[in-house]
Amino acid sequence: IGIPLEEYNVEAKGRGYSPAAKRVRVISGEIVRADFELSSSLTFYGEEFVVAAPKPSPKEEVIISKEMIDASQIKDSSVSLFNDLSETLKTMPGVITSGNFSGEMFVRGGTPLETIYVLDQVFIDWPYRWGGMMTMFNTRLIEDVDFYAGGFPAEGGNSLAGVIDVKYKKGDLKKSSGLLEISPTTTELFLNGPIKKEKSSYLFSAKRTYYDFLAKFFTGGKDANVFPYFHDGFFKLYFDLSPAHKLTIFSVYAGEGMDMKIEEDDDPGFSGGRFTYNYQTGILAACYKRILTEKLFIQTTLSDSLDKGKFDLHAPEYIWKEDMKPGDIDLRSDIDWQVAPSHKIRCGTYLSDNKVNFSGSFNYEIIQGTETLIKGTETESYDFKKNARYIGSYVWDRWNLSPRLTADIGLRHESLDLVKDTALTPRLSLKFDISDKTSLKFAYAHNSQFPTNIYWIDEQTGNPNLKSQKGIDYIIGMERKLTDDMRLKVETYYKDLKDLIVEDNRLNYSNKGRGKAYGLEFFLQRKEGKKLDGWISYAWSKSERTRGDDKYLLKNGGEGVADDTERYPTSQDRRHTLSIVGNYKLTPEWRLSGKWQLNTGNPYTPLADVVSYGTPTVIYKPVWGEYNSKRMPRYEALDLKIERLFKRSSVYFQFLNLYNHKNVYDYYYTDDFSQRKESLMFGFMCLGGFELRF
Repeated sequence: IGIPLEEYNVEAKGRGYSPAAKRVRVISGEIVRADFELSSSLTFYGEEFVVAAPKPSPKEEVIISKEMIDASQIKDSSVSLFNDLSETLKTMPGVITSGNFSGEMFVRGGTPLETIYVLDQVFIDWPYRWGGMMTMFNTRLIEDVDFYAGGFPAEGGNSLAGVIDVKYKKGDLKKSSGLLEISPTTTELFLNGPIKKEKSSYLFSAKRTYYDFLAKFFTGGKDANVFPYFHDGFFKLYFDLSPAHKLTIFSVYAGEGMDMKIEEDDDPGFSGGRFTYNYQTGILAACYKRILTEKLFIQTTLSDSLDKGKFDLHAPEYIWKEDMKPGDIDLRSDIDWQVAPSHKIRCGTYLSDNKVNFSGSFNYEIIQGTETLIKGTETESYDFKKNARYIGSYVWDRWNLSPRLTADIGLRHESLDLVKDTALTPRLSLKFDISDKTSLKFAYAHNSQFPTNIYWIDEQTGNPNLKSQKGIDYIIGMERKLTDDMRLKVETYYKDLKDLIVEDNRLNYSNKGRGKAYGLEFFLQRKEGKKLDGWISYAWSKSERTRGDDKYLLKNGGEGVADDTERYPTSQDRRHTLSIVGNYKLTPEWRLSGKWQLNTGNPYTPLADVVSYGTPTVIYKPVWGEYNSKRMPRYEALDLKIERLFKRSSVYFQFLNLYNHKNVYDYYYTDDFSQRKESLMFGFMCLGGFELRF
């Protein structure tokens, strides 16, 4: 095109980033490529937050234990039956799940409810679907995810474990497009484009699983079963009203359900029963951004959430019924002020008015006695209709104290009117740059979480005098940029937990629980390149907590664990977890993605003995050994995906658990406890799919 064959100085600039420049020589007959990696700048200009680069180098990110995961990483690593976000997060150091039956995440020894989830500035109380098998987040819509495994800044509150902050894309402001995906489990449709070019846009998606339709052909439709189904929809409208005013409106809807006889192969613990449920959730939110100056803006989000569910479980030894219709109205406002190029302040307030509406009952079997056994039943019912008001406010201050030292100091205050307690939690993060390629980081953070289950604080079933649960994070880490496209991160942490809510034989529940979690983590990542990218993560960890008083065991005549102060391994305590994720561009048209995971087994409580009594009908009562003193076999799985790209379409095949490793989900016993059986996770599966872009 007539460009002289000589050397040029090429400069790349981006809003929120420091500019970068390179010398590039143009050579006849060759395509010359110049790759730039822009560092985020503390100086703020224009409409957006101070932007962090999608794949940061050690010199860019102050917060420790944070990973920024972009859309391409999620697409290539979420190889699974339903392409779920949890499949990517499972490969991060510090994250543990029950296996491929579950999307629930245990972050550094915490339970799933001890991690908070945010979608476009809206807090999500319960992000799981299908009883925890998958999350509500649509991987096709995700722009990026900020994952904090600990030491998170003061804007994250009411959490003892981690923060998962999900940001969805907005529609294209220039041109319209769409995508249709058809796979053996799901059909998805995506549409997006401008409403008014350069000024407003729309994004729409709809998804429906059809396992419930296909399963009928394999089972003959017996017993009039309604097999599990899931569908959801999403839309987002974006309006660039003026250079100083931005408005976003979005809505999420999801529905799921089933009505099935439960066979032993489906759930051995409830074989012979029937489970019926229908659950729906919806969120409507509006976010307004006001840019006051080049260095100061306010972002305010108002959201309304409503859940509705009906559950009915009948099993030989257990009956549970529940109707629920909770709702939230939330208001969140955040202020960003770039005081100087090296100094930034952020503060905000979060108000939540939660309508609690749960009613139900459960009936369970009890076996009392030691030598003479008596079988009976016990029924408990509940009816919670309350309003809960939560107020959280925070401030954090980030200073470049010197060219090498940056401090992030924060303070958060929280209160919940249903409990007689408030929480004031300080946070501190430090980053010291040893060199341009190596940084040391440190975090000291107090965390708290109010009771997450209304059952715990009810006057009849719980203890209204419960306080918030508390924890302190101590984290030290090193991050080094090994090459232009490769980095290594090493972190060690210790988490001290107190005032944990546990069962109490006298008070129903109390704050007498204690715990600790500690570990060492390694994360090696190669960024997206010409051919190969991916990451390797390894963690050695230990998580222990006190049990509390197991009221079920006490009622059944067992020894129970009343006033036991010893710490035991938690149910998801795994000493070693290893994940290897790789993506390889075979040719411009062919791509290969793979994920291999190897974890040591979960702890379980062994059966020590069985007591029996009665003639002719015999009653059997198990005598359990030391709590969580044995380990299940290791978990191991290799998943591969191969994709062929065409101009406006693509075809892919997935091979899950490629070498069919037998992974044990749980153990269960025959009625007389004479045999122990295994509940297994998915074996080898081969799936395919088709994408059409238009």
